[in-house]
Amino acid sequence: WHQRLAQLGYVVLNVDYRGSTGYGRDYRVANYQDLGGGDRLDAVSGVDYLKTLGYVDTTRVGVYGMSYGGHLVLSLLTKNPGLFRAGIDISGVADMRMVYETAGRAAVVARLSTPDAAPELYTRSSAISFLDQLREPLMILHGTDDPNVSILQSLRLVDELLRRGKRFELEIYPGELHFFTRATSWIDAFGKMERFFDAEVRGNVSSTWRPGFQ
Repeated sequence: WHQRLAQLGYVVLNVDYRGSTGYGRDYRVANYQDLGGGDRLDAVSGVDYLKTLGYVDTTRVGVYGMSYGGHLVLSLLTKNPGLFRAGIDISGVADMRMVYETAGRAAVVARLSTPDAAPELYTRSSAISFLDQLREPLMILHGTDDPNVSILQSLRLVDELLRRGKRFELEIYPGELHFFTRATSWIDAFGKMERFFDAEVRGNVSSTWRPGFQ
């Protein structure tokens, strides 16, 4: 999909934010008790880098991510409003307390402790706590049988977005796991993502993408 975006004229920056593997233990644990904090600022620094290139229109930047990357998309849009034109969250985490209550308890406890022991960390690390600050349109994609990040994350997110009258699009993929397994699902998802960016990042009013909720 990155190659497709490049062919369409987008500049694609793939950020290995802190907490990523492949750079040693210190880097891998650099977002300990700071989920959606310094790692989010790594993506912000990526936009600062794009500003130095000269050929990038940084008033029209979109962001997308899957799983923890989806969590970062939500964190960026709610904690850095105005930096991006639009965002796409694929199977992302909106509420860390819900991770503790559903799938992934061990992973979140290893990074944040428990909600009872560190309630402020759970609040600070959950983009759902900052939805009032969301200004940009959001696309959400999730599979119904996701064993890693429960679809309840996206359903809870949608409920809160509706309460606040935020603009979003929701796409549900029945039977799909965390990483979609059917080619038809990815073809549909990539097509809708492309139209979403065309409409919201490029501002192409002739795009066939239409927001499902206002």
